[in-house]
Amino acid sequence: MRPVLEYCCVAWMDASSAQKRRLIVLQNNCLRAVIGTSILDKQSESELCQLAGVEPLERRWLKLAKGFAERATEFVPPVAAMIAEHRREWGVGATPLGHFMHLI
Repeated sequence: MRPVLEYCCVAWMDASSAQKRRLIVLQNNCLRAVIGTSILDKQSESELCQLAGVEPLERRWLKLAKGFAERATEFVPPVAAMIAEHRREWGVGATPLGHFMHLI
């Protein structure tokens, strides 16, 4: 279940706190099933994660987002630099976006 909750988390990091909370509750229910505890035991997310040996979901999302950002800046040139390069090589009107390029 965890890979499903982590997949593309960078794209929805700005989800509302209510939406994130629903995902955390889903994770907690899955962890309870794996660990064999009841919802009546009133264990917090951190306690459940500790028992299961996994990071709390929001901390994991932040770690994944940070790693994505580091890789993106390392391997993907910034968009502004790509636009400037394109302007130098092809001119402003050379692309379908040509007449919008002056706005960037």
